[in-house]
Amino acid sequence: MKIQGLKRITTVAVLALTLGVAIPTISYADNQPADTTYSGAMDTLYSGIFMPAVAAYEKLTKSPAQELVRTSAKYKAWLKLINASITKVTSSIAAVNGLVASPSYQSSDVLLKKYLADYAAYMSVMKKSFNNAAVTTKTAEAQRLASQVKLANAVTNEGNSWGTQYTIDMSISNLAAPATAPSFTFTTGTDTNTNLFSLFANVVDNSTFNQQALQVTGYVYEWYEGSLTSTPIPGTILVKDISTFPFSLALNGIVSGGTYGFRIAAVNPTGQGVWSSLSFTKIP
Repeated sequence: MKIQGLKRITTVAVLALTLGVAIPTISYADNQPADTTYSGAMDTLYSGIFMPAVAAYEKLTKSPAQELVRTSAKYKAWLKLINASITKVTSSIAAVNGLVASPSYQSSDVLLKKYLADYAAYMSVMKKSFNNAAVTTKTAEAQRLASQVKLANAVTNEGNSWGTQYTIDMSISNLAAPATAPSFTFTTGTDTNTNLFSLFANVVDNSTFNQQALQVTGYVYEWYEGSLTSTPIPGTILVKDISTFPFSLALNGIVSGGTYGFRIAAVNPTGQGVWSSLSFTKIP
C-alpha cells in the first residue's frame, strides 16, 4: 500500500556536506614554476568555479519546493534548476580532477582524487533521488537517507583531509632553504654519555632564525681542531631526535690549551641553508 503525502528528507543529507573546503589562495613564492602553475589553476578552478557551483547547489537544496508533490509545476521548475546546478558542480569537479599535480603537491593530490571521486558519486546519488519517483515506504525512505548521509559524511571528511594536506604542501612549496642559521655559545663540562671532558655548542634561535617557522627538519655541523685549515669533523642531527630546543652538541675528548671551532647550518624540506659563522674558542 502506498503511503500518501510521504515527505522526502534529502535536505538533511545535503546539509551534512559542507560548502566545499576552503584552500589558501595562489601561493606567493613557489620554488618551482610548476608549483605556481598548479596552485594558480587550483585557485581558479577549485576556489573560483567549483566552490561557487557547490554554494549555488546547496542554496537550491534549501528550497521548500523539493518537499512538494513531484508532479506539481513548482517541483518540476525546481527540479530543472537543481539538475542544471548538479551539472555545473560535476563539470567543475571534472575540470579540477583533470589537473596534473606539480612536484610539491603529490601528497595532497592523492587525497584530492579520492575526495572528488566521492563528491561526484554523491552528486549522482542526489540527482537520482531528486529525479526518481517518490519513495513509497518509510523503510525505503530511511534506507535512502542513511545511504546519502553516509556518503555525504565521507565526502566531508575526505575534503577536510585533502584541505589540510594541500595547505601543508603549499607551505612547503613556498619554503626556501634557510637564509639564516641558529646562534650558539660554548660551554665545557663532562659529557654524561661518555664521561669525557667535552666542549658543547649550545644552539639557540635568534632574531632572524626560528626553527619552527622555517620548518627545520635537521642540522648539519662541523667541528674544527686547531684552525680553519684543519680537516672538519662533520655531524648531523634530526629535529625529531632532539628532545628539547635549545639543544647542545658535544665534541668529546678535548684537552686544556686546545683551540676548537664550530659552525652549523639548518636543513628543511627544501634543502640545506647557509652556514653560521665559524667561531673558535680556546680551552683554559
